[in-house]
Amino acid sequence: LRGQVVAIMDCDHVPVRNFLSEPIGFFTDPKVAFVQMPHHFYNPDTFQKNLHLEQDLGHEQDLFFRVVLPGRQADNAVMFCGSSALLRRSALEQIGGIRTETAIEDTHTSMTLQSLGHHGIYYPKILSGALSPESFRGYLTQRTRWTRGGIQIFMLDNPLLKPGLSFMQRMHYFGSPMY
Repeated sequence: LRGQVVAIMDCDHVPVRNFLSEPIGFFTDPKVAFVQMPHHFYNPDTFQKNLHLEQDLGHEQDLFFRVVLPGRQADNAVMFCGSSALLRRSALEQIGGIRTETAIEDTHTSMTLQSLGHHGIYYPKILSGALSPESFRGYLTQRTRWTRGGIQIFMLDNPLLKPGLSFMQRMHYFGSPMY
C-alpha cells in the first residue's frame, strides 16, 4: 500500500476513532508536510505522583503541548513530536524518510521539512492517549535521549546555520536543544 499520508503512533499511544478523519483536511494545502496533535497522558507524571499532587498539578508535558507548540505555529516552526502525527508521504520521500541520524529523529525531520519550505500544523485537539514514563529512571532515560539528540542536531545539522530556515525558525529550533 502506498497512501499519501502516513500516521505515526508510539506503541503506547491509543488513537480515538476520528484520529485520521479530523486532521486530514489540512493536507488539501500542498505545502503542509505534517500535522502534529498533542500527546495526552492518562497516568500521572513522576512529579505529580511523587509529590502526591495528581489532582492539583498539571502534567509536566502540558506546558509543551498547550503553550510551546501553539506558539511555534505562527512561525511555521511546529515540531513533529514522534507520535500522534500525520505526515505527507511525498514530503518524507523528498528528504529520504524520517531523519534517523539523531536520537530525536522527529525534531530533525520537521526542521528538515520546514527548511525546504514545507509547513507543519499543530492541531491542538487530543486525539490519542498514552503513558508517560512511570518512574523517575524512565523520565531521566527519556530526557537523556532528548538531550543527546539535541546535541547531535546542533553538531550535525545546526539550526542556526541551516539553509532555508527563517530567523524565527532558527530561534525555535535552537531553543529546543537548549531546553
